[in-house]
Amino acid sequence: MLLTDSFLQVGEFLSFFKALLESIVKHSHAAAPSEPLPPPLKIVGLTKTPDVHAAEARELLGGRGIHVIAAEMHIEFVNEGVNKASGLGPLCKMLGVPLSSAIAFGDAMNDVEMLTAVGLGVAMTNARAEVKQAADETCTWANDEDGVARKCEQLITEGRL
Repeated sequence: MLLTDSFLQVGEFLSFFKALLESIVKHSHAAAPSEPLPPPLKIVGLTKTPDVHAAEARELLGGRGIHVIAAEMHIEFVNEGVNKASGLGPLCKMLGVPLSSAIAFGDAMNDVEMLTAVGLGVAMTNARAEVKQAADETCTWANDEDGVARKCEQLITEGRL
């Protein structure tokens, strides 16, 4: 993790990130063919202004197959297509549950794809506005108020779960 506000400016952070990716690619090709290094799933940079840094990173990294997510105190860099929905789909298939029958709860930007992929996407009351827009419903409770459990109880009472 990098503290972008304390020892690296955004441009320096992004230069470091690019060099890091190039190093990973170089080392993965140098490894024995039977044991290549896997690409990183996520790189995280801590920042006091994630929305600002994420916007700049998107502009600088656009079209390179990297998805940039602004979180509460950090920005996340992931390969495009790597998100909670891309993991939930195969899990639902393995369990024999149609994705359209699944319910997901979320409060952060890295939950958006998952909330839109399932049959019922529920944003927590403390979720960012963009997350609430992506969800089908907004929960009355926050995640630190046992919101998921309380919403599940409500859905059971309503005959929806």
